[in-house]
Amino acid sequence: MRTPKRSPLTCLAQRAWQNTAASAALLAALLPASVAAESSLLFSVPNKFESLPAVTYDSNGEPLGTASMSVEWIDPETARLVGTVTIDSGGGTRVQADFRLVDEGRHLRVTRQISESVTAEGRSLGTLLIEHEKGTATCTPPADTKRETQQLKLPEPDRVANVPLHLLFAPLAQGHTDKVDFDILLCRNGPRFMEFAATVVERDGGAPDVHSVQIQYGPNLGSLLSFFASGMIPKLRFWLDGENDDRYLSHRMPLYADGPEVWVIREGVAPRDLRSDLRSAAKPRSPATKEAHHESGSHSTGR
Repeated sequence: MRTPKRSPLTCLAQRAWQNTAASAALLAALLPASVAAESSLLFSVPNKFESLPAVTYDSNGEPLGTASMSVEWIDPETARLVGTVTIDSGGGTRVQADFRLVDEGRHLRVTRQISESVTAEGRSLGTLLIEHEKGTATCTPPADTKRETQQLKLPEPDRVANVPLHLLFAPLAQGHTDKVDFDILLCRNGPRFMEFAATVVERDGGAPDVHSVQIQYGPNLGSLLSFFASGMIPKLRFWLDGENDDRYLSHRMPLYADGPEVWVIREGVAPRDLRSDLRSAAKPRSPATKEAHHESGSHSTGR
């Protein structure tokens, strides 16, 4: 039996379909199986990677415990920030942020953030987990409650920054911008995201040899609502080194929701070095303390 001849048009259509299918298969092979989500926030690579011991004070500058802040490489392409705050009588917080190196080594992009606090009695208040490449945020309640773990989809664009705030605020200290907008994940009373904003409130307001830049941040409520809420919102502050713009000096915030307000300051810097009202009533620093601050203020580049 003779096979019917196909018309030239049919042959042409079949070859075109085959070419299209081959091109589609090649494109599919070249593309990743799925496109991962990612944070929209880019952080400049710090000039110095270091681990800083610090002291936990109350809001009046009385010591309460110990603390630490570190940004270090964990492999050639991954950096990790870890911060701890503890009170000697009990209670503390640990935060962590992981970053990957992007833009041919020019920036860091945050990939994960974790936070957990414990009360003075040693009870965990649950954990906060933000996984930027999965596009999710998870609030895990304390184990002794009957509440369920809740997960949210990260907002778009993803500019959530609960942990790496002193890196986020570096452009403010450098004078490159007047305001930084970002989002915070809140887990208490139902997980939700809240818009925050940060601005500089004072430059070189500290001791003459401590070039501090004081940055305040809080919910972005608009001018009218911010005025009425100013008495209810805790004072959230960061101090960065005004000469070495990415270097952490201090921060002040509640230890956890409804917890005591703490003021964390790196060793070598005293509360009176950052607040003039404390300096007026304090004794001058000893030469040894000044030397310690000078050594801690050295500036170098490295991983």
